[in-house]
Amino acid sequence: MPFAGSHVHEVLKAALLIASSWTALGCYASAVTALALEKAVSPLPRRIWTAGCLSYFAHMLLAFDVAYDWSHERAVADIAIQSESLSGVSAPWGLWINYAYGAVWLVDLLGWVRVGETGYRRRSIGVHWLVHGFFLFMLFNGGFVFVERWTRWIGLGLFLVSLWAVCRLSGKLKPWTPLRQKSSS
Repeated sequence: MPFAGSHVHEVLKAALLIASSWTALGCYASAVTALALEKAVSPLPRRIWTAGCLSYFAHMLLAFDVAYDWSHERAVADIAIQSESLSGVSAPWGLWINYAYGAVWLVDLLGWVRVGETGYRRRSIGVHWLVHGFFLFMLFNGGFVFVERWTRWIGLGLFLVSLWAVCRLSGKLKPWTPLRQKSSS
């Protein structure tokens, strides 16, 4: 009987692995869409952004547990094989791109918390496109290129909605200006 319970546990972890990936991608698309459509500054997009970031880190942890048996070398090799089978190019550095993605997401979230809701919406257009260009690249690859069958159409839909939202959002950005201090005179 222990085998049956162990099997169910592994199946649940595998399901959580897939769910955490799609949750992270969906949260990204939802957060940028909420930012693009908002009429007044709201904490909702940051809450969704936070949920997406947490989902992505859960996905990474589950991937190492379920797929790679906590072996960095196995993860590098597997990602290289996946990229070669899809593109003809072996990319052992692909895992490092995933690490960078998590780091950028976390740094962006911490920056958002640090500068606040209004400050985040006043960041430079260059930073906006640097962050979201990278996120769109990752969403396209993670949601369309590296998935199978019908799920890739969900990924393509998330990508197109996100691309629209990021473009719309770039037109809404207000230039950052430091707060003026009141003179003491």
